[in-house]
Amino acid sequence: MTDPQSDSDPGHAPTRRALDPAQGSGGDDAALRAEIAALKAEIARLRQTRNERDRLARILEASPDFVGIATPDGKAIFINQAGRKIVGYDSPSAPLEDAISRLHPEWAARLIIAQGIPTAIREGVWQAETALLDADGKEHPVSQVIVAHRDDSGELYLSTIMRDIGDRKEAESALMRSEQRYRNLVDCSPDAIFINQGGVFSYVNQAALRLFGARDPAELIGMPCIDRIHPDDHASVHDRIRHLTIERRAVPPTEQRYLRLDGSVIDVEVSAAPYSDEDETGMQVIVRDISGRKAASRAMTELHRELEERVATRTAELSRALAEAERSNNAKSDFLSRMSHELRTPLNAIIGFGQLLEHDIRDEEQIDSVREILHAGRHLLELINEVLDLSRIESGKMTLSLEPVQLAPLLSECLVLIRPLAQSHAITLMAHELECSVHLRADRVRLKQVLLNLLSNAIKYNREGGSVSVSCINEDGAPLIRISDTGPGLPPEAVNRLFNPFERLGADEHAIEGTGIGLALSKRFVHLMGGTIGVVSTPGKGSTFWVRLPACDPAEGTSIAAEQNEAIESESGTPADMRKVLCIEDNPANLRLIERVLARRRGIEVISATTPGLGLQLAKTRAPDLILLDINLPDIDGYDVMKCLRENPSTQYIPVVAVSANAMPGDLARAERAGFVEYVTKPISLDRLLAVVDGALYKST
Repeated sequence: MTDPQSDSDPGHAPTRRALDPAQGSGGDDAALRAEIAALKAEIARLRQTRNERDRLARILEASPDFVGIATPDGKAIFINQAGRKIVGYDSPSAPLEDAISRLHPEWAARLIIAQGIPTAIREGVWQAETALLDADGKEHPVSQVIVAHRDDSGELYLSTIMRDIGDRKEAESALMRSEQRYRNLVDCSPDAIFINQGGVFSYVNQAALRLFGARDPAELIGMPCIDRIHPDDHASVHDRIRHLTIERRAVPPTEQRYLRLDGSVIDVEVSAAPYSDEDETGMQVIVRDISGRKAASRAMTELHRELEERVATRTAELSRALAEAERSNNAKSDFLSRMSHELRTPLNAIIGFGQLLEHDIRDEEQIDSVREILHAGRHLLELINEVLDLSRIESGKMTLSLEPVQLAPLLSECLVLIRPLAQSHAITLMAHELECSVHLRADRVRLKQVLLNLLSNAIKYNREGGSVSVSCINEDGAPLIRISDTGPGLPPEAVNRLFNPFERLGADEHAIEGTGIGLALSKRFVHLMGGTIGVVSTPGKGSTFWVRLPACDPAEGTSIAAEQNEAIESESGTPADMRKVLCIEDNPANLRLIERVLARRRGIEVISATTPGLGLQLAKTRAPDLILLDINLPDIDGYDVMKCLRENPSTQYIPVVAVSANAMPGDLARAERAGFVEYVTKPISLDRLLAVVDGALYKST
């Protein structure tokens, strides 16, 4: 910064006026003194000006901003140190012609020349953002001020100050990029976002336009936000606004109803938090359209209600069907019970009298005939028993008594029983070394029934002169029983049908005796005992049936003793004293059979009654030691007779044995509850009847 007068130096005082010796010394001395004083004052002023200039220059030199002074034609008068560093000049005395065009990029030079200098000259100051070029030609953004001023002589100068704003511009650029990313995220958000300032919309994103059904933000900006909320939700909204604006805290998401511009209602979930900027405070709101979810929830609720109704209806239908099935099952059980009774009653006479004839007659031809009768009767009885067993299993009424069963004795017993059948078919029975020193958890009677059925089939479906082998091995810690035959074998498609009830696979064509129930019944028995059963068969070579049951510790129980068949005793084992046995039976044939059987026991007197009334009267007057009571009696059944016997003091302690053709599990359980000491089913096994009578009479002594 240079003043044209600044070249004056206090050391170079103005030329003194020559003293005229002719002038008077008095006046001249005063004038001289005055002039000298003025001269000293001027020198002091000039020194002060120079000091101020130097101080200002030092300040400008120390400034980090570009500071320069130039003439209006662009000649640089002064550039401070920071400016020289920026533009790469070592000293202000370097040639600075055309400074503006050299220091600024083209666009900034045009702006300064066209607007900056004229505005500064006209108005005294001009301010804008321009740029400087460094020595390498790189642009540096600056904030520039141009000030026009004149010196004492009125000469015009232009001073400029430029501040590097590169960091600020970079920060502003980063801020703009960040804001743009934020706006992009907000605009891409699937949730509606808007700002509520002063109760009106001040910003809405694209999702908010879609939510409210607007095409342009202008349709919502400035509109009261409350106008887009369902009237029924205004009270809750005001409460939320109080939390937001007064307590300045966010509120948790809540469900509301909003109104679209077309008046339709939508279900939304609203989250809101306080919002503030430099100008105004408000709230920022995020709205999620949950119309689909609410509709799905309502549909789910309706579906749940419908399902409950359907379940209730279906449950009622199932209950009715279950009741009907129960009635049908009971009817089936009743039918089977009646059929069992009706079939067993004549069989009782056939088999019973057949046994008596077999024991009494001596003619071989007649014995053969009686044996054929007994064989047919027993076969029919076996069929009845198997049908009843299958029916019990299918109806869920079959109960088994599971206990430890020693396998080796049971197998030996079955082989003894089946040997006569094998001999009659010329079949060789072979028992290999049996690893059977184990106990199985099983029902001994039913397991014996399964094994006898498999052995019987292996004999009947074998070839003449064939063999049947029985083996037992320990496989994977479980005993495996195998029964193999040398029969014709079965093709795979036949094996798949083998365990179906009444499936005989063409055996009827070969006149092989059987019912087709045995294997199906055996499979069900094995499954009820927790085991498995199967067959491996090769056409032309034979079949091997196998049974696997779980092993158990013999300490868990005691195995059932093997059943022993008792021969009919004709002249031995009778009590020493005469015993009276009252038999109440309405069927004459059955009554005669019991009379004849008991007649073989010495010391037993049989008292017969064909009606319940007569039986009760004889029980009171004759005081029998034992009563054999048929269940199916005319007028009143055996249970009513039993009740009368127990209610009378003179008969209440007489042991009573039920004799009936009813052989269903429920019949036996009912008889036990009624107080019968034993239950003998028809057709009567003479061994069984005599054993029961002996046991009852013995216990009664």
